[in-house]
Amino acid sequence: METLSSTLSQIKELLHTYDLDPTIYTGKEEGRYCIRVNQHMKDPGFAYDNVILHLFIDEKERVMFIGLLRIPRGLRKEGLGRQIMNRIMAFVDRHHYFMYLDACNDRNHSGVNMDFSTCFMIQTCLVSWVILLISGIFFGNGKISKNKGLSNVFSRS
Repeated sequence: METLSSTLSQIKELLHTYDLDPTIYTGKEEGRYCIRVNQHMKDPGFAYDNVILHLFIDEKERVMFIGLLRIPRGLRKEGLGRQIMNRIMAFVDRHHYFMYLDACNDRNHSGVNMDFSTCFMIQTCLVSWVILLISGIFFGNGKISKNKGLSNVFSRS
């Protein structure tokens, strides 16, 4: 989808302004995207990796699922996540998509702060783990090795 490519390019430009050197990867299956940056993040319950945004879009059903939006620790509370979400929400609003978010831990109410009126938020960690498991299955064989992360599922664009 050309318009989503434009939105991802805008996000990439934004990340460049924070010296994060982003790279956009496209999934082997259509509609899967991942943006990696030059800083690795280590957070409880997440893999030690450099994925800042991970999303899936289904053009036929007009649905976008954001599986991960993680900001490097030194840039948290600087508004970067809000700026990324504003660009994504502009796309969603323009094209009348539904958005599904996976919220967990202390970020349960982040969607309320962003005033999402067109999305359905999953509020429990238990459901989040189920979705992470399911998304692992969607990304191929359901096995993500420690060494490769999602690199076996995505290719550079």
